[in-house]
Amino acid sequence: MKETTDTIAAPVWIRLPEAVRLTGLSRSKVYEILAAGLVRNASLRNPDQRHATRLIDRADLLAFIERHATGGSVAA
Repeated sequence: MKETTDTIAAPVWIRLPEAVRLTGLSRSKVYEILAAGLVRNASLRNPDQRHATRLIDRADLLAFIERHATGGSVAA
């Protein structure tokens, strides 16, 4: 059976460009949130690597935004 995009689960960890696309926040705002420790994230780097790969907990990022949302109603 072939999987469709409807049956593929969203990733638990996402990279910065996906976080920007998903939330509409700027790169600098996402980095600010991460630096403040407000959203769970991981920096993966081997000792010989110059730059790390930053991974962001998708659910935690969306929950952070939801906690700051005002007005409207959430559909059940």
